[in-house]
Amino acid sequence: MYSKEQKDIALRIYHQTESVTETIRILGYPTRRNLYTWIAEENNPPKTRKEYPVINNPPDHPRNPPLEVKLDAIHRCYELGENIKYVSEDIGYSRASIYQWRKRYLKEGTLGLMNHKNITPGTLVESSVSSTDISSDEINQLKAQIQANEKWLTDITEFAIPSGKVYLSPIVDCFDGLLVNWNISTSPDALLVNSMLDNAAKLLSVGEKPIIHSDRGVHYRWPGWIDRMEKNGFIRSVSKKGCSPDNSACEGVFGRIKNEMFYNADWSGVNISEFIGILNDYLYWYNEKRIKKSLGYLSPIEYRHRLGLVT
Repeated sequence: MYSKEQKDIALRIYHQTESVTETIRILGYPTRRNLYTWIAEENNPPKTRKEYPVINNPPDHPRNPPLEVKLDAIHRCYELGENIKYVSEDIGYSRASIYQWRKRYLKEGTLGLMNHKNITPGTLVESSVSSTDISSDEINQLKAQIQANEKWLTDITEFAIPSGKVYLSPIVDCFDGLLVNWNISTSPDALLVNSMLDNAAKLLSVGEKPIIHSDRGVHYRWPGWIDRMEKNGFIRSVSKKGCSPDNSACEGVFGRIKNEMFYNADWSGVNISEFIGILNDYLYWYNEKRIKKSLGYLSPIEYRHRLGLVT
């Protein structure tokens, strides 16, 4: 990038020499392309910065709107097709806010739109359910709009250590990121995923038939997997061909697991059975102790306790 002073000097030398080559030889800058651009733009009027509309709200207008306002704005703009500018002016919040609400909604669901109370640094204690509060209204909204065991994700990931390779196959609940069930093995075979699905099915209540999404891996196209899906009445969902981001939420779980307990650790001298034990312990901690901002700084198990989904 060149400063305005450098640009003015280059143009002045050019007008004196009337030669692009000579100007560059004298100054040592800019490139020919830049100089030609400056010459072409020299007589153009200066660009004026676009003025964005200012929304004048009354003093009692909340800076952070309630959940209903955000969901209604998203519904009007992206489902009913109303003009975002019109909706923005109607509700008194900028278009950028609406874009951000939708981005959070797509990433974290309804929880991403909630306004949680500020937490004083140092007051958050591991496993402390009382460190933050979710109002009864928010709980009722959650129960009405999203359900646990409604949408599950699954995939397989590999852990390579000096002693060998270990494979993890979990089921992740989109409701709160809980690892519903998992299986760990030294072989990425059909037994790894089929036994995991069998054990997960035993945890469901009567009438719960979740959608189970996976990639297009061979494990999820073998007869054993498909038969189990049909037998339990589960809805099978697979990623679009050649579109790995379709299962990015599950890949994100794998990334967090590996960043927190696997990468930057020395696994030399750790045998396969020891590693499986360490991984198992971490996964239990992930469910029971690891807090998440989207859950009001609670772990998935604590969050379900708060909603009364588990006893």
